[in-house]
Amino acid sequence: MEERIRTSAGKMIREARMDKGWTQRELGKMLGYDYGNFIGMIENGNSILPIDKIPIISEILGLNPKKLLKEVMLCKHPGVARYI
Repeated sequence: MEERIRTSAGKMIREARMDKGWTQRELGKMLGYDYGNFIGMIENGNSILPIDKIPIISEILGLNPKKLLKEVMLCKHPGVARYI
């Protein structure tokens, strides 16, 4: 179960990005990153989306910011699940 929690935010981002037809690099540039490798790391569960990027990426990708915040918080602090 922990594996699902750790990668669900990345999965949401990947699916929304692919629905838009954008590369990781394109999305990365929209978020102010020079390269797309950070987006790839988020999508693969190797890194966690910074909280301050949630409103921006939610708007860009058309995601529910509260749902994305919940998934990011579960990644950062798995023990918080019982309080959300």
